[in-house]
This record gives sequence, structure tokens and C-alpha cells, in this order.
Amino acid sequence: MFRPKKSNSEFIELYNTSSTNTVDLTKYQIRYHTSAADTIIAHSSGLILQPKQYAVIFEGDYNFATGIYKNIIPADALVLTIDNKAFGSSGMANSSNRTVRLINAVGDTLISLTYTAHNAAGISDEKILMNSNDASSNWTNSVVVN
Repeated sequence: MFRPKKSNSEFIELYNTSSTNTVDLTKYQIRYHTSAADTIIAHSSGLILQPKQYAVIFEGDYNFATGIYKNIIPADALVLTIDNKAFGSSGMANSSNRTVRLINAVGDTLISLTYTAHNAAGISDEKILMNSNDASSNWTNSVVVN
């Protein structure tokens, strides 16, 4: 979600496609465009992503008590934040294409997506086939706002 309807509401969603293996997100990072990487930290339930579980990574300044997603975050989602207030140096761009990378604990890029900044506010980019590649053809705009 690079262009939310309300400020301080950007997020990145992950999904563990494995039926059996957990993913320990300790020391994982999000690298936005050319900025220094942001470290993923636990919000309330640790850093272990269970099989077939979603994780939502919010900006460090997202307000969980009053934020626009407070009533729509699934109870079984792993809720995470980053170690500072914004993805990258000042948040995600809304008007130009940018690359976002998920980096594991040893510094390897696991996923890389260059989003195209043409979405209306509240429309995110979503992966079409979860077990398929990260090519731009396997991504589309969400059909649900927020």
C-alpha cells in the first residue's frame, strides 16, 4: 500500500506459502528504492510467520488505536512494524515507480517488486499467484479499497 487514503498508513503484506515451514523474520529488512534498509520488528506477537499466515508490516508511526486499518486487520495476521517512522527516508512515492525489496537476515534479497505509481488512493498492488514469480505480470491492483 504505497498510496493510502490517510497519511502514516503505508504497509507491506507478506504471505508464507509453505504448508509446513515457519519463517523467522528476525533481522529481516525492507529496502525501499535507494534508501537504507528498514529493519522489521515485532509489534505484539513476535517475528515468526506461521505456515499459510499473512504478515502486515506498518510504518513505525502507524497509530494502531485510531488508524484506518484498526478494524480490518485479520486477528490471525502477524502484525509488524519497522524500526523507524517511514519506509525509506520519507515514505513511499505516490507519483513515480519505485522498487521494494524483502531482505533476509544474511542480506539476500528474497523478493523484489517495482510498483507502478498509477493507483488511486487506497488501492494497493497485490500478487496474483502467490506461488509464482515476482514478475510485474504477476501483480495487479487490488479490487478492495484499503
